[in-house]
Amino acid sequence: MPWVAAEQYKALIGGILYRNVPQPIVCNGKSLLSLTRNTETGQLGVSMDLFQQDRAPIASITNNLIILENTADYIALEGRNRTAVVHKQSGRIWCDLRLTPGGKQYELSVACLLFAESGYPVLLHPDRSKFGTANDDKPPNISLLTLTTAASSRAGAIGLQDDALYLLGIAIENFHIGVDITHSKNNESN
Repeated sequence: MPWVAAEQYKALIGGILYRNVPQPIVCNGKSLLSLTRNTETGQLGVSMDLFQQDRAPIASITNNLIILENTADYIALEGRNRTAVVHKQSGRIWCDLRLTPGGKQYELSVACLLFAESGYPVLLHPDRSKFGTANDDKPPNISLLTLTTAASSRAGAIGLQDDALYLLGIAIENFHIGVDITHSKNNESN
């Protein structure tokens, strides 16, 4: 199936609704995930690599297809419109992909735990995103906000440098980069 970069799309990624953002989450200049569209079926697909915090590989996801690299500790569960990577011992869902039928606010929902090359954590919960922080009881830094600009803007919506951010109920549309993170191992905030 031929897949091309998605230009027009609506995806819920970690509780943030991204519309037409070529690079939803970037850390140190590298996209942590990419969105593509199948030119034959119109299906929206996500591609990313899943790692443990120590950078040990878990799985590669290409256009919603999961290829497990650590079959000793993780399993892939697939349903009609949903796919998940689950840690066998704890039952923790490491990644959850849901395709939504037409007529919804978004085409694809992505919830997962990502680690950038620096080990910087990106927690993409189904209804919120936390960048650079583990679970805590603090309220969100930013909530219920829509950031929009002209179509194909080269700007980034949110810039974050060596710090943590907790977002809830955010929509980002038409920016070139949704969340742009600069982080080094020397400045870990978690």
